[in-house]
Amino acid sequence: MWGVGVDVVDLGRFERTLERTPELRSRLFTPAEAVLSTERLAARFAAKEAFVKALRAPAGMSWQDIEVVLDEHGAPHLSLSGAAEARVADLG
Repeated sequence: MWGVGVDVVDLGRFERTLERTPELRSRLFTPAEAVLSTERLAARFAAKEAFVKALRAPAGMSWQDIEVVLDEHGAPHLSLSGAAEARVADLG
């Protein structure tokens, strides 16, 4: 079953959390995402959280299984791998 996922990130709180816990950057984001600004990371985290809420994250899923990528027009899309991709396949 597919659900609806929505998430909002408090930018100041997100920034403080990344400063306090630097290893979160590499745990939550792919190498391509991790180099982005805090504002862009916050937006990507919100998108990932919304996806996880909508699909009820499967066991064994890594945050790096979900990557926010931009198409040739700059529109964001999710690129899935691992457990996230398997979950979508299971749901049809």
